[in-house]
Amino acid sequence: MVTSKTSGSLPPNDLPMKYRVNLHVHSAFSDGQFTPEALVIQAISRGITVLGITDHYYTSKTLSITPSRLQAYLDELDRLTEVYSGRIRILKGIEINTLELFILGRELPPVPLLDRLDYVLLEYIANIPRAGIPILHAALIAQEIPVPTGLAHTDLPMAFPGMEPEDLINRLIQAKMFLELNETYSRPGERHPFYKHYSPYLSVAQSSSLRFSAGTDTHGPVVTYARSAMSFLQTFNLADRLFFF
Repeated sequence: MVTSKTSGSLPPNDLPMKYRVNLHVHSAFSDGQFTPEALVIQAISRGITVLGITDHYYTSKTLSITPSRLQAYLDELDRLTEVYSGRIRILKGIEINTLELFILGRELPPVPLLDRLDYVLLEYIANIPRAGIPILHAALIAQEIPVPTGLAHTDLPMAFPGMEPEDLINRLIQAKMFLELNETYSRPGERHPFYKHYSPYLSVAQSSSLRFSAGTDTHGPVVTYARSAMSFLQTFNLADRLFFF
């Protein structure tokens, strides 16, 4: 798996204001370069209307929020929401390594703290041994989370081989999960992100109730809105299906 960095400023007025979102950003509470406030200030300057901060929660793969720090993280995002009210909408999220929930026996945050989040991203979900946990197990995790929960940065055809798009979409809907279009992750040797392989799934989703998210997985230094991902959703008339709308 390789990643490509989002860089440069975006042309003005290329998307309606409500679509200028970035719902996958990391701060210095985990492995990002900047404080949440620095991210918010930059997001405002770049025309982002909704910023979702989704720091890693309690994982050994990288710097992350420990259980004892989660309340401080939420308190800071609540403070920023109040300070910058009317200038930007801030959504509070975390990203959870599902493999470690099973392999290391780690637990979800307590429900009172989960309730303070706006959403949760689940990573490493795949019906392939050692690549992730099966979608059925992910659905069980999602049932324990009282806020919207999404499937993060996944190469759907590779992660769920032999599973028809309609079956996967139905699984996600039954689990009350949304699907993220992430601009960073791509297959080795390809320059376009995973979601460029989502066309069969999005075609099926048009006649379903599936919700979506879009983000850049930014760790720094540049925060932009997820223009490419949102434009891709627009081509399928799905841009109005973001999970928080």
